[in-house]
Amino acid sequence: MCSSDLGTLWIYWGGHGAVVDGQRTLLGSEASGGDLSGVSLTDLLSVAEKSKAKQILVFLDVGFGGVGREGEPLFPSTEVPPLVTRTDDRVLVWSSTTAGEPAYIWPAVEHGVFSYFLVGALRGWADGQIGAAADGKVSVQEAQGYVARVVRQVGGGEQKPGKDTRSTVNAWELATGALEAGPSKEDRKSTRLNSSHQIISYAVFC
Repeated sequence: MCSSDLGTLWIYWGGHGAVVDGQRTLLGSEASGGDLSGVSLTDLLSVAEKSKAKQILVFLDVGFGGVGREGEPLFPSTEVPPLVTRTDDRVLVWSSTTAGEPAYIWPAVEHGVFSYFLVGALRGWADGQIGAAADGKVSVQEAQGYVARVVRQVGGGEQKPGKDTRSTVNAWELATGALEAGPSKEDRKSTRLNSSHQIISYAVFC
């Protein structure tokens, strides 16, 4: 979804990924072990950067390590190349995983763990969650810090969302206005995944 010129271009991809010809690749629904057809992240970003948007936000709830959302093997395992920060300062690429770890799904809410807390961050859950007082705004820095912390907590520490360290990008405001509070730390502790990556107990946060 994108707004008019000088607005914001939002791109979200949730699903499976793999490393194809040394590149992180977003796979289509028809992909299989013998057919890793998809769109390379490099090609996607090259197209996005042709936009006249003032900001380009790319959210990826994708694992690239060849394993499914419950840890099952899907594709041949390959070393995952690092996610390189874009030279275009209009672009933020925020990935649910750092290397080859799975991007887990949360059966309780029928979403990826990353996607669930990403949406929560945009609704206000991240406001004031990384040291500063809540001010009715959610910055990229707040959102990334909050999501990284709670995804590690709920997922037991294995899934590690990426972070962009550029100060200009971290200052972007993702949400403002009437924001809502997120689940408490005690509630999140009751939602951790066990070693087989299934929910052992949960509360549905609506």
